[in-house]
This record gives sequence, structure tokens and C-alpha cells, in this order.
Amino acid sequence: MPIDPNRETWKPGMPWEKALEDIDYITALGQEMGGAE
Repeated sequence: MPIDPNRETWKPGMPWEKALEDIDYITALGQEMGGAE
């Protein structure tokens, strides 16, 4: 999965669902790069 430089990250005031999506996205990126969880 390519890193999306235009991706809007979660900020306070946004729905929690967005924060969970960001966590999943970052976790997936880390796994693709072979990094530690």
C-alpha cells in the first residue's frame, strides 16, 4: 500500500471511527515495511 501524503490524519474533534481507521492504516504500513508492531 503506498503512503498517501494527502491523507488527513485524525485530529481531536473528529469521530473515533476515523482514529481507528488511522490506527489500522498505520499498522498495515508498518507490517508492509517489515517493522515491529
